[in-house]
Amino acid sequence: MRACVQASFLLCVLASVLSTPCLPEEFTCARGGCVSEEHVCDFRENCEDGSDETNCSQFVRCDFEEGFCGFQLQNEHHVWIRGSGLSCPSTKADHRENVTGHCLYINSKNGGGVTAEIYSPHFQPSQTCWLTFYQHIGMLAGALQVLIQFISSGEMQEVWFLSASNPDPYNLPWMRRVVVLNSREEFKVVIRGLIFYSSDPYAVVAIDDVSFSRGCVAAVETDIKAPLPAQCLPSQFYCGENVCVDGVKVCDFSLDCPNGEDEAKCSAQCDFESDSCGWYEVFQSDGFEWARGSANGVAIDYPDQTPPQDHSTNTSAGHFMFIFKKSSRLSQQALLRSPTFQQASSDCIMTFWHYNSGHSVGAAEMHLVIEDSDSITMLWQTLYNQGNQWHPVIIQIGRQTRPFHISFAKLSLAVYEGVSALDDFMFHNCSLPKAVEMCPTPNHLHCGRSKACVDYFQICDLIDDCGDGTDEENCSPELMCDFEEDLCSWTQEHEEDMFDWTHIQGPTPTFNTGPWKDHTRASADGHFLFIESSEPQKFKDTAVLISRPFLRTPRLGPESKPPCVFRFHYHMFGQHVFHLAVYMRTRNSGRGNLLWVRYGDQGNFWYRKTLLINSAHHFQILLEGTVGDDFRGDIAIDDLSFLGCQPYDGELPSKEPSTFAPIPTLSAAPPHSCPSDQFVCSTTRECVSLSQVCNFTPDCSDSSDEEHCVKQHCDFEGDAFCGWYLSVPATPVPPHAFRWQTGQGENIHQGEQNHRPANDHTLGSSEGWYIFADSSNGGYGHTTDLLTAPIKITGPQCTLVFWYHMSGFTVGTLQVFIKSSAVTHEVWSQNGNQGNRWRRGEVFIGICHNIQVGLRAKRGISYMGDIVVDDVAFVDCAPPITSDLPCANNKFICANGHCISEDNLCDFIDHCGDGSDENHYICKGYSGRCNFEFDLCSWRQSQDDDFDWLIKPGNMHTHGTGPSTDHTLRKPSGHYLYLDGSFPQTTGHTAQIQGPLFHHCSKDCKVSVMVYTTVNIGVRSCPPGSLQCTNGNCYKREQKCDFTDDCGDGTDELDCGTSCSFEHGHCGWKSSPADTFSWARGVGSIHMIRPPHDHTLKNESGHFVYLAATPVGLKGDKAHMRSSVWKQSSAICKLTFWYYISEKATGIIRLFAKTENELREVWTERQMQREWRRAEVSLKSLRNFILIFEAVRTQDVSGGAALDDLQFIDCAPRAVHPGSCPAVTDFVCNNGDCIEYHLECDGKADCSDESDEMDCMNVPGACNFDMPSDHWQETCQLSQDPHDDFDWDIGYGRMLNGTGPSADHSPNGGGGYLYVNSSAQTEGDIARLISQLEFPASVGICHLRFWFHMYGSHHMGTLKVYTVGRSGTPLLMWATCGNHGDNWHYANVILSNASPFRVIVQAEVGADQWTDIAVDDISFSRQCLVGGPVTPIPQTCHKEHFQCLYLFECIPLSWHCDGEEDCLDSSDEEMCASVVPGTMPPQIGCETGEYRCMNNSCIPALLLCDTVLDCPDGEDEYGCPVKICDDGELVCEATADCVAYQSRCDNIVDCPPFDSDESSCYECPIGYCLNGGRCAVKENGPVCICPSQWIGIRCHIKEKTFFTTASTTPVIPDSKLAVSVGLSVALILVVIATGVILFLLFQRRHSLKDSSLIDNEELDCSTFDSQKKVRHIPRWPVHPRLNISVYPWREDPKVSSSKENKLSFSNPLYKCSNSPEA
Repeated sequence: MRACVQASFLLCVLASVLSTPCLPEEFTCARGGCVSEEHVCDFRENCEDGSDETNCSQFVRCDFEEGFCGFQLQNEHHVWIRGSGLSCPSTKADHRENVTGHCLYINSKNGGGVTAEIYSPHFQPSQTCWLTFYQHIGMLAGALQVLIQFISSGEMQEVWFLSASNPDPYNLPWMRRVVVLNSREEFKVVIRGLIFYSSDPYAVVAIDDVSFSRGCVAAVETDIKAPLPAQCLPSQFYCGENVCVDGVKVCDFSLDCPNGEDEAKCSAQCDFESDSCGWYEVFQSDGFEWARGSANGVAIDYPDQTPPQDHSTNTSAGHFMFIFKKSSRLSQQALLRSPTFQQASSDCIMTFWHYNSGHSVGAAEMHLVIEDSDSITMLWQTLYNQGNQWHPVIIQIGRQTRPFHISFAKLSLAVYEGVSALDDFMFHNCSLPKAVEMCPTPNHLHCGRSKACVDYFQICDLIDDCGDGTDEENCSPELMCDFEEDLCSWTQEHEEDMFDWTHIQGPTPTFNTGPWKDHTRASADGHFLFIESSEPQKFKDTAVLISRPFLRTPRLGPESKPPCVFRFHYHMFGQHVFHLAVYMRTRNSGRGNLLWVRYGDQGNFWYRKTLLINSAHHFQILLEGTVGDDFRGDIAIDDLSFLGCQPYDGELPSKEPSTFAPIPTLSAAPPHSCPSDQFVCSTTRECVSLSQVCNFTPDCSDSSDEEHCVKQHCDFEGDAFCGWYLSVPATPVPPHAFRWQTGQGENIHQGEQNHRPANDHTLGSSEGWYIFADSSNGGYGHTTDLLTAPIKITGPQCTLVFWYHMSGFTVGTLQVFIKSSAVTHEVWSQNGNQGNRWRRGEVFIGICHNIQVGLRAKRGISYMGDIVVDDVAFVDCAPPITSDLPCANNKFICANGHCISEDNLCDFIDHCGDGSDENHYICKGYSGRCNFEFDLCSWRQSQDDDFDWLIKPGNMHTHGTGPSTDHTLRKPSGHYLYLDGSFPQTTGHTAQIQGPLFHHCSKDCKVSVMVYTTVNIGVRSCPPGSLQCTNGNCYKREQKCDFTDDCGDGTDELDCGTSCSFEHGHCGWKSSPADTFSWARGVGSIHMIRPPHDHTLKNESGHFVYLAATPVGLKGDKAHMRSSVWKQSSAICKLTFWYYISEKATGIIRLFAKTENELREVWTERQMQREWRRAEVSLKSLRNFILIFEAVRTQDVSGGAALDDLQFIDCAPRAVHPGSCPAVTDFVCNNGDCIEYHLECDGKADCSDESDEMDCMNVPGACNFDMPSDHWQETCQLSQDPHDDFDWDIGYGRMLNGTGPSADHSPNGGGGYLYVNSSAQTEGDIARLISQLEFPASVGICHLRFWFHMYGSHHMGTLKVYTVGRSGTPLLMWATCGNHGDNWHYANVILSNASPFRVIVQAEVGADQWTDIAVDDISFSRQCLVGGPVTPIPQTCHKEHFQCLYLFECIPLSWHCDGEEDCLDSSDEEMCASVVPGTMPPQIGCETGEYRCMNNSCIPALLLCDTVLDCPDGEDEYGCPVKICDDGELVCEATADCVAYQSRCDNIVDCPPFDSDESSCYECPIGYCLNGGRCAVKENGPVCICPSQWIGIRCHIKEKTFFTTASTTPVIPDSKLAVSVGLSVALILVVIATGVILFLLFQRRHSLKDSSLIDNEELDCSTFDSQKKVRHIPRWPVHPRLNISVYPWREDPKVSSSKENKLSFSNPLYKCSNSPEA
């Protein structure tokens, strides 16, 4: 009922929304909906039905596809070029991304200036006309200008100007612009494109899709009589045509007369082509003056005084103003003066072009001269020779309220020689706002006298924006300060900053830094504040200005104006400007929260910044200026003002609100009735479980349970952290600390351009936000962590996706880690320079409980390289919604009960969360499945292409190419296929891989890659199913690789990885294409690090395989060499080989045996002997196994470890003794033979004595169909599918078509069988047989056995076997099709499903009537009734163990960095820095002999540097040397020495500054002795008495158990001791083996055991190498069992920054289930 009410309510709301009429200024779409009038007929469909672009014939517009649409190109020198996207040099496509679409563009082929103009048709006077167009400004110095040309006078007025290039011209090539056009007379619109200079001839300025609004009406000629003459007042200006305007409106940059006569003598733009536009030389007739002229117009008597071309037309006939020197006198001066202008707006700027060339050309200056003022303000200056080209200049004029003019001064000093010229003066945005009848929005002020409109944020900001001062009336003086008199209510900070802001009038004292004028008066008369960056200030010194306190701001309503606004103007000019920051604090000390920051040189301009203030507490505003790394770093501020903020007369509190990550409040405020273990929703007072808080799903209807949690996506826009927090917020923030902070590209300071990105990733703009760790702060190795709020639970597909930028020569490391309780686990890492681009990172998280995800930045060795992150997203992290309802049809039921779509099966993504949808048994029906972690599986490189696909890891750093992680593992170490498009590949080259061969009768076949199928047709000399030997004999496929020479010439064993001396090749041993390095085959050499000779021939001509050393070979590199799949080995099978490892020829050699269910290390060696040594490995009984030799590089740029003379001994299968079967689940025949368990009772004798077919128990569903046709379903417990096309039938003998079997499968052929009659069906019809019994869930242990007959035409159909769970989703287990001949064929199918299942046998009719299919003697293995485990167990080390880096091995955590090598690869003693990086917290507030932790708690100094983390974040171990001291001794952090026990508590301080040796002398600190140790206070302080197996000063180190050898298999030396020990061990093993055999005989012969176990525990360990050096405390590492169902074998961690530059990483995963050998 509640749902119905809610649905009705939503429908009502929707109906009301749809029925709401559009506003008058909006367009109503045909199917409903409103769009702004400015979007009508603008070449973009804004209505969903496109109706805003349908009736546009009355609009003036042009997309330039067919021409210029009535627009005119009136100036032959200023021509736009019309071209398509294929010819537009850098836009690639027109606005609508059509490469053949047209646009208008200009480009500079020689780098010089270019101008183009296009004129619109005439328009009638209008106040409601606007122009819409799309523009592109590439990577050049250029601009676009929109002007109105009045028809009556021809004068032009600028209405819009843009000089900034597109923020990202390649990704965001087109920007939409709307320009308002107001005119009281007929007019044209001129769009002018300008290129000042360009270094790229392919960069362009372009426009497209120009349209005028409905209010722009084309003019029609009318006969209008002139009005009667009028008389003007003395204070007015006569415009002509009997029109008068106020005199103050003359030369005010606004056209007030109908034809612009009031601006005729003071034009806002001048190119000097027709006249000098009112500019004139003041000091005439002195032979050195500014003159108007052209290169062609100067007399030949005065050569080399003009530029070769002007800037406007770029021709020698074009005009400009230049210095004309006719005589030389000492006191000559040229002064060019502009017309006098009345006033200018605060945004007024002036642009012009300047030419100053010549060795003695001298300087030039531009000044602002305000009438009735004695001061002259410098605006611009240039010194000396600037080269033979025009240079653009932009000058900020600012708000001028009194008449002013501009002057250009040039001195001769009798030595002038050169060219100095000016051209193309233009004033921009200088007019005050025009009068209007009413303002467009309520957020504007309608000025009292000028009737103009100004924005709300411009009120009371110390600037007269109205033009009549009414926007600055009735303002509170205590909220504003222009610094003309003093600091007003602002104060200098004196406690934490280093110096003060300086109050100054006029320019700052240092040249080329700081402003020349203030902002208030925009002249040298005004005052402002600045920081002096010269001596005695030093780099990063700060000056802080503090406002008065203000009351907290009220809550912002939906329609209300911002309650509190802070405005200020800043000036940051100078090569070494560092940064200006604004903070808000809510206590009376410290900086507080950063609101805004700007870095680096911003040019010689004043900029305005508006900040909206929201604070729940009383607050103050702080402005902090920071000194740069040189004296040219002055920063200035002016015109500080608040709007809407309420002053507070009290003082702020002394305690800052907590900055730790907030914990969701468990509200106890009434009214609610929630128990203590539930969360109370904030507004609705609902109750939800605490386990549902912070789980990415809003369970409260007001979403308050996710309010203080990390957000699913964070782009950091608006300086927001979105629920990410600094892990240890320092209070106060230490100056110059290395920590995460938000930033923008526009804040990059001088010198940091190459260290972090100019644009963020979200917006691709310099205004976009990201987070970064500034390497300018901190020291080498310092870290900073950013953590999420605690996350209660994540879903099975939870993935962290983020973008990172790591550019710089010494950039450090970025890590992603997961923190659970006190355990932190790194899950992703990247270090080193990754190039100046954003790169995508992805971390698979999966199902986790009570975790925090962290981003850790580690500073590199210097400041060159910041670590930057943006767009952090938690994808698919909401836990799946659990339901008691069964899974819907066509859903797969996971082992954990979740339901997933059948389309998500076997796609290498764990959608279930328990891996059951990716189990290799479940996925057996998916042909060609390959993750490319080791090789191509069943795919093959084509021989008909130009080059090959390669296997690549995600962390191969080819900048700008390929993903950073693979898809399978979602890690940088995972592999995928890629194409190398570099040389020698060229355009058109192809690379192909060929998949498995599919039959034409395949149906609903889906592939994710292109499959190239090939069919080879030839003459076979061997019967079907057999292969031909080299000698012409034939052998069956099952005879290949079985240790038996069935051919007689070894063909069937040739490529299997056989016994080998390597003299004639590799004997079938194969290398992995995923390895960077392979086992190399070579000969001996005394000059290299490889062995001096081989073992076979014992000379330098003999061959062996070895680990080659290369200049790019790094420690941890692996090479793998594997055999093919061997069918089975005997119980006495052994592999012997010779190996060579020495001090010179280094490496680790390991041997693995891999079966279908397990990967096991069977031998390893790293000891150095300087001679070839023999190893013997007992393989014993194995079935379907691969042998893998792995070589591991133990040092950078090293290698040489070698193998030779591999030999298999007695491996051919033969009769074995009881108990020595390859698998414990094998069936033992009465004669002692072993067969696989699923061959028992399958209707055929596999034991030679037929004992496997005795005493058989029929599993429900088993049937031989020897019964009447109307009883078989009930008897066999099989059913017809009522939803298929037709039914199975019982058959006897040959049926009508003659294509079915002639008899059933029974020995006498007199029984029945089940078949489908194809004669009465059509192609594709299906008949299904379903088992009535539901088998329990199992994976890989239940087998279906049956015989099938498929004989007839070549259009034979298909026979398939499925398992189907309760949801109805079928999983294909087996399939075959085609003509198999007139015989019965045996099938043995593994049945798997993660949920209880039934079995379906499905037949599909072929293309004609001769396609009958029959089955007989169906049986199930008895394991089908038992079921089994359905989820894999991933390999991992226990949390209290350390995982070795290069070889998968686990050691106790206390052994890590203890000074002894415990890992086989020695990685436990690597990266044990002499100093643990970290920042020591402030040491105040604790007693002598105590240490203060980050959380302000105090601990005894005795606990420092004892390798036990006593502070919550472990800072008591920061800065500690790695020093091994004897029991009772202390490690002193200051001296890096050991303090003897006798020196403790002797009243002499041996370890300053914390006096740890004199700490806790008379008491035991709480928790001092660990792991059950007992503390006793003795003469020299407390000591720990440790229990068994624990040692160390605090009983914190687990004692290392004595163990004689690290090898599990023997190495045979020449030693009598070894023989004796071997005999002893062998005798013990015989006794043990006898006991095992008796035990097994006692047990039932069919006992069920874990199929993943293989009898390799019985490896021969009879001898060991007595020559190995046994350490005084040898290790006993943990080797977890490796299960091959988990990919990959092991995770290869990164070990160094250089390691990531390798082309590939080794990964010894062999995916052979789909290979031909399998």
